[in-house]
Amino acid sequence: ALHEDAAERLDFVRIQAPSRRPPSPAMASPDGLELLAHEEPEEDWLPCVREWLVQEGCAAGGLVNPATGRLYAAAEEESSDGARRLHASSHIEKQYTDEGKFYEVVVDETFGLRVACRGRVVDGGFWLGGKKHHISVVERTTISAQGAQVPVTVVLASRKDQGIYLCVLERHAVLGMFAGPPQDQAYRARKAVVSFAEHLYRQGYS
Repeated sequence: ALHEDAAERLDFVRIQAPSRRPPSPAMASPDGLELLAHEEPEEDWLPCVREWLVQEGCAAGGLVNPATGRLYAAAEEESSDGARRLHASSHIEKQYTDEGKFYEVVVDETFGLRVACRGRVVDGGFWLGGKKHHISVVERTTISAQGAQVPVTVVLASRKDQGIYLCVLERHAVLGMFAGPPQDQAYRARKAVVSFAEHLYRQGYS
């Protein structure tokens, strides 16, 4: 269970996106979920994502490698391809200043998700599925697993009638999306994400 008194507001840190894209999953260091990708086919994880996230009220969900930001084993309510809602290819967006001027930024959602797992936001904002979200809360808290209090970071990012929760362990992260009014759907998504993270830890995936 989450300890609510451990919540803290996000201290935004602007991070310059890299000039080149992060290494592809095939080239990345086999850490965290990259290692799982070599040991077990992605299809083996999809039933877990459906059971722990989609069937528990998330509109879509998946696993993330915090070291790379790579979304993994994504599923949604009506399809196994949850990546359609949770990820978009790199694209250029205009960012406006207070003076009304604008500049262009390259949005790399994989890199943005990697930074979000650390409770931060890249220059240009946090984008997911081609849509900009506002990271409003980061909780440095604990979950209960195997009789221990395990430190995690829980991130909330939202936009109008949509949002996501991230629960970040040391080498793994769980992502769950909610759709609809936050007061109706956000709690279910948060509960599902945290429960799945507890399950992963009990299974040895810290």
